[in-house]
Amino acid sequence: MPYKYSLDSSSKKHLCPNCEKKRFVIYKNNLTNEFLPSEVGRCDREQSCGYHYTPMQYFDDNQHLKSNYENRNTTLQKHIPKIIKETSHIDFAVVKKSLKYYKLNNFVSYLNTVFKNEIVTQLCKQFKIGTSKYWNGATVFWQIDEANKVRSGKVMQYNKNTGKRTKNITWVHSILKLKDFNLKQCLYGLHQINVFPNKLIAIVESEKTAIIMTGLGLLHGIMKDYLWLATGSLNMLKIENLQALKNRNIVLYPDLGSNINTKGTPYEQWKQKSDLYKKEHFKITISKLLEHQATNSQRQNGEDIADFVISELKNKKLAKPEIQLSKEQANFDKLVKSNPNLTKFAEIFGLGFIKN
Repeated sequence: MPYKYSLDSSSKKHLCPNCEKKRFVIYKNNLTNEFLPSEVGRCDREQSCGYHYTPMQYFDDNQHLKSNYENRNTTLQKHIPKIIKETSHIDFAVVKKSLKYYKLNNFVSYLNTVFKNEIVTQLCKQFKIGTSKYWNGATVFWQIDEANKVRSGKVMQYNKNTGKRTKNITWVHSILKLKDFNLKQCLYGLHQINVFPNKLIAIVESEKTAIIMTGLGLLHGIMKDYLWLATGSLNMLKIENLQALKNRNIVLYPDLGSNINTKGTPYEQWKQKSDLYKKEHFKITISKLLEHQATNSQRQNGEDIADFVISELKNKKLAKPEIQLSKEQANFDKLVKSNPNLTKFAEIFGLGFIKN
């Protein structure tokens, strides 16, 4: 049964009452399609703001309004059928037009400071990184599903020297002003799952992290057996977005962060979801690598797995890849028993498994 209230699923953002950034999503009445008051919602800046005022809290604070809403909803529920809108898509020709002008693309310029040119070229091709003129040096992160259909493209602007994202963010369908566009997001990089059917799935938060971790695998062989995908944000790890991965082994790599919004750290939030999805027969686990090895400074800065690995490389400490899947661990242990030298080899080249 659908929830009575849910966060607006469109790409529209409002000013947050707390941080005053245009990253706020308002709750919507699913029976009437009406929005709740403008302060009832959640800020997308989970770690740096954390504002979240739920419908339950709102009605607890405004008991005199609750009965009116309940009565109206009960009446409407009898007459309004559940309407399931079809997922909208963008023509692939639009994607192809964006796959150029990389010298003007700030994010690609940053990648060139981290990797060799041939690796950057491969990353652009593999992830179909696009260029947009909507903002100076803007990048398009196309969300293409497992059927190779384009859900939309997230347009963001990066600093080409630091690789840090600016406040500018929008969607291709919004720029093109496509009428009645029904965005249903998918995991970033999902179009690759049929190209790499045997790779383990690693899921991170940001598109940038997925791309950089793939590049580190190509350059250094670090975690090269993973296929790196991204949710796009902390809250987009949803069961509907994992359906295409039902038969794949999945490892989650949440960002570091503090518990500033009472919902727990990113690790705790994704651990809770991981446990829930296991009950739905997903082969999913969550990495403890950052939780166990990150410094307090890295935690306070909200760093991710890519930040951590690059830091380890700079300090000449190759991070070992972590795969917490018992079947793969057992197979590796059998090989070690037959050839003890494999342990030393694995430690040197980062090919082993880390036990909990």
